[in-house]
Amino acid sequence: MEQESVISNLFHHCTKVVNHNGIYYPQRFSDSMLKFYGDMDEGKEIRARSAAGITMECMTDASEVSFSYTSKGFCRDIVAFDIFENDVFMTTMTEPEHSLSGRICYRKRTQPVPSFDDTV
Repeated sequence: MEQESVISNLFHHCTKVVNHNGIYYPQRFSDSMLKFYGDMDEGKEIRARSAAGITMECMTDASEVSFSYTSKGFCRDIVAFDIFENDVFMTTMTEPEHSLSGRICYRKRTQPVPSFDDTV
């Protein structure tokens, strides 16, 4: 599968994923809704462009999952990522306040869930 497709399939609960020079931005709202909020004021535009509610979902047998992030601004002080394994909440990873970029690295705590093929 080509990289664009893999990355687009990684993000869920968004209207689309925009590739800007190799950096991927998931969008919660359509372009017309982003313009609508942006025309109101900067605070509403920042909130509309936030990644709140967007998830990254994948299956892996790796012992660690990591990703880098960038942001243009925040409407809250905290920068946090909720981590789930097999649909179970494990932790919230926080970054320094107003971090415009960083890297999240999470070491898995559970064993992989066996697939049907592994149990036969």
